[in-house]
Amino acid sequence: MQFTVQQLALLASILPTVHSHGFVIGATVGKTWYPGFDIQLAYQANHPKVYGWDTKALDSGFVSPDSFATADIICHKSATPAGLHIPVTAGGQVTLYWSNSWPEGHQGPVLDYLAACPNNDCSTVTKTDLNFAKIDQVGLVSGSSPGYWGEDQLAVANRSWTVTIPSSLAAGAYVLRHEILALHSARSANGAQAYPQCVNLMVSGGGSATVKGSSPETFYSATDPGILIDIYNNAAGTYQIPGPTVQAFGGSGGSAPASSTTLVTSVRTTTTTAKATTTTAPPVTTTTTKAATTTTTKAATTTTSAAGGSASLYAQCGGQGWTGPTTCASGTCKAQSQYYSQCLP
Repeated sequence: MQFTVQQLALLASILPTVHSHGFVIGATVGKTWYPGFDIQLAYQANHPKVYGWDTKALDSGFVSPDSFATADIICHKSATPAGLHIPVTAGGQVTLYWSNSWPEGHQGPVLDYLAACPNNDCSTVTKTDLNFAKIDQVGLVSGSSPGYWGEDQLAVANRSWTVTIPSSLAAGAYVLRHEILALHSARSANGAQAYPQCVNLMVSGGGSATVKGSSPETFYSATDPGILIDIYNNAAGTYQIPGPTVQAFGGSGGSAPASSTTLVTSVRTTTTTAKATTTTAPPVTTTTTKAATTTTTKAATTTTSAAGGSASLYAQCGGQGWTGPTTCASGTCKAQSQYYSQCLP
């Protein structure tokens, strides 16, 4: 089915919006779009199979440090395996797309992990049996207080992030665990916010390298220097990325935002020279497991925090130097630090 620019812009305006944080809506490999778990599917008794893991985080919320030692940190709250696998060759790239509800001001590192699934199938795996190896990470890139972070790179790229699968990785079924650690409230105990998201992969080609990992339940502690930190008072501009070190085979398998990505239903182009103030329409997902096969160009649409210039729930609503909305469409604007206030329930 062909879509005009006007039709795509209209679709973007009527797609369900969750006024909180966000989730990975899907991924691309080459020009093919693979739908993730949209939280709207949680309300369908028998929703179609997708490539992203199901989760019960219906508010698009986060996993807090007091739950870092629980199974919720693996692939988010009460997550269950996806029914389908994204095909990708070793050395190839997977680009992940976050929902338009992902807010500004959530600086922190972006991390990616891989875990091998037994019997070449991730759809029936027990998540607590998975051992994840870190394949890339981007923390504090430059500056200080708060500085420029991996999450800023993701935001500038229209909320997308590209992961390169290690070229030496052995063929097989894997879970890709993609995570943002938001640190805007991390100066307080239990203030850091983890957003783990998982998709299934079926890797072909490659070599004989295997992942040597452990359970995410052991990755982080609430008092780690990269978890309990005031990024607004970090004059030294230093940051210790939490979790395990990057496995050696991942040295050339790092990630960075894609400068240009083509979707099966649209063409997405991003500019990484400044903080993005506009975003393109999200890909149009269907209620079937078959990917669309047409290519059209979509119009860019300007997004606002909420109707009437108010900030959405969990979005930024104040702080030193803040020029955006200072009232909340839902919840109350509460100061988290001198530099950051957030709409909270």
